[in-house]
Amino acid sequence: MNILIVEDEFITSKFIQESLNSLGFLSVFITDNAIDTNITIKEKNIDLIFMDINIKGPTDGLQLATEISKKYSIKIVFITSYQDTQTIQEASLSSPLGYLIKPIIKADIESIMMISKNFFNHIEKDLTFITINNYVYNKSNNLLYENEKIITLSKLENKAIEIFIKYLNTPISNEMLISYLWKEEKNNSSLRELISRLRKKVPNLKIKNHSNIGYILEN
Repeated sequence: MNILIVEDEFITSKFIQESLNSLGFLSVFITDNAIDTNITIKEKNIDLIFMDINIKGPTDGLQLATEISKKYSIKIVFITSYQDTQTIQEASLSSPLGYLIKPIIKADIESIMMISKNFFNHIEKDLTFITINNYVYNKSNNLLYENEKIITLSKLENKAIEIFIKYLNTPISNEMLISYLWKEEKNNSSLRELISRLRKKVPNLKIKNHSNIGYILEN
């Protein structure tokens, strides 16, 4: 699980990072502004963000969280010293996983991470085989089977299946898929062609368009 802390107070960000490390979450990254945050999201395939409402730069944490929620399937926990109703209402627009009110204590972080298990199956239990409609996916070798026979897919197609399995039943934006699959700039037509090939090779996988934003693999 890859976690990003977006916080402009060094002491606070290091405390959260060290608390997460002590709980067994070792892939924890830190940024303090919107530009570096967007770069890190693309490079590190982030699953969860601890987002301070006040960060460096013209874009604050509320605006950044709203932008992220439109592009990615990433859960956000807000960090704030504000407890007024208006701030919480604004933060709720990006459907956060929860809130951490400063001064933060380790018990609060631990509670948030326990809640996050409901959203991340790969944390809750390590299943080797996942049954999806008529197929079986083996997480140990990232291969898809039908009637105990391996379905021949290209490296890129296998990689696409891998991310769809990771976010099973969760919408994934075009931007996130392109970033994960190619690690470079590609247009949506390249993604559409890839999805089209997958649909032909594995027709019983329910890969559907989602609200003209991206795709979702339903099970």
